Amino acid sequence: MDEARRRAIEWDCTGTLTRFINALDEGDYETMAGLMAENGVWLRPGGDAIGPAGLLEAMRDRPRDLIVRHVISNVLVEVIDEDNATGIAYLTVYRHRGPATQDGPARLSGVHMVGVSHNRLVRESGGWRISEKRTSRTFDAEA
Repeated sequence: MDEARRRAIEWDCTGTLTRFINALDEGDYETMAGLMAENGVWLRPGGDAIGPAGLLEAMRDRPRDLIVRHVISNVLVEVIDEDNATGIAYLTVYRHRGPATQDGPARLSGVHMVGVSHNRLVRESGGWRISEKRTSRTFDAEA
């Protein structure tokens, strides 16, 4: 594989990972589901989500008054071949539980969690999809 092709795959996979997290923060679960491979699995503390339908099912119970922002950094995609890649990204998570305020931003008491997202990606249905997503927590907010 030539260098230009490898870089194009890295860019496309980075975009898939970023769109997934942005959609999660915006509550756009249909977009998230569209970025999952047909048999993809998201290994989650609240129970694994398998495939697009499993992801939508898992998101159905997500609290409506939860405001979250995942800041991703240190994204690194490793191309395996034309149809497979792996990727990691550091996550810094900020959360607020409760109604959004009308007169300003939501209250924040600090960082909720810092971790690393480990991902496997496959080319499927004309684009790059997440075939496995697993997050390990490096730091948790003190209770």
